[in-house]
Amino acid sequence: MSWTSSLLFALQYGLYRHSMDRGEPQLEEISLFIIDTRGFPEGTFVQDLEIMRVFETYHNGLKNFGKLRGGEYYFGEYLTQGELDIEGRCVKVSLQRMIDLGLFELHSGLGNRDGWNRWARRVTELRLDFQTGSPNPTTRSVVRKAITLAQSCFGDRWAAPLAAMLLALQPREQNDAIIIAGFSAMFSPVEIAGLSLKDIEIGDLRLPEGEQFGRLINSIHRAFTDPDIDLVLNSFTRLESAPPHSFIFDIP
Repeated sequence: MSWTSSLLFALQYGLYRHSMDRGEPQLEEISLFIIDTRGFPEGTFVQDLEIMRVFETYHNGLKNFGKLRGGEYYFGEYLTQGELDIEGRCVKVSLQRMIDLGLFELHSGLGNRDGWNRWARRVTELRLDFQTGSPNPTTRSVVRKAITLAQSCFGDRWAAPLAAMLLALQPREQNDAIIIAGFSAMFSPVEIAGLSLKDIEIGDLRLPEGEQFGRLINSIHRAFTDPDIDLVLNSFTRLESAPPHSFIFDIP
C-alpha cells in the first residue's frame, strides 16, 4: 500500500479518481485516511525512493524513474508491505465533506475541474505558486475556515496540525499575525505546544507544501512559547523511514 506525506498530492489523487475511475465514483464515496506514524513500529513505512535505490542496479528503467521521482515529481510517498492494521489509529473523511466545509475556498486550484483528469503533473502545476507567486494574503475568514474544516473532519486531536496543513497548501507570509492570532483564539496553550517541530518532524523539504507547513507551525509555536527557540528548517532530519511523529495520508 502506498501512503504520502503530501496532503496536496492525496487530495488531487482523490479528485483524479472521481474523474477517471471506471464508474466515476462520487466524491462522498472517496475517503481520505490520515494516520499518525508514531502509533506504528519504526520501519513500518519506507520511502519509495529508498526502495528504488536498492533495486535500481538490477533495472535501468527503475533508475531513470527514480531520478524523475527525485526531482519535481517527488510526492513524499511511503510504502507498506502486507496487511496494515489501522483500526482505531486513523481518521477517515470523505472528499465531499471537506469540499462542503470549504476546501476549494482554501485552494481554488483544487476546485478547477479542468485539472481533475490529471494527477502527478497537476500537482506540479499547483506547486508553481510556491516558486513564482507571492504569499497569499491570509484573512481571518480563511484561518477560521481552515480550523473549522480541520476540527469538523478530523476531530480535536488533529485539528491544530491539520488546520496548519490546509493553510500550507499555498504560500503564506512568515510569522503571519492573522494566522497566529487565529490559532491563539481557537486552541489552548497545550494544543499550541503540540505544534512544536520537536514533536512533528517533516521528512523531506522537497515538498514545497511540507516546507510551508514546517514554517507555519514553527512560527505559531514560537509565538506562544520561547521566542528564542530557533528551530530552523534545514535542521530537519532526512529519514529513510517515516519519522516517528508525522502524519501521512492515503486514498484507497
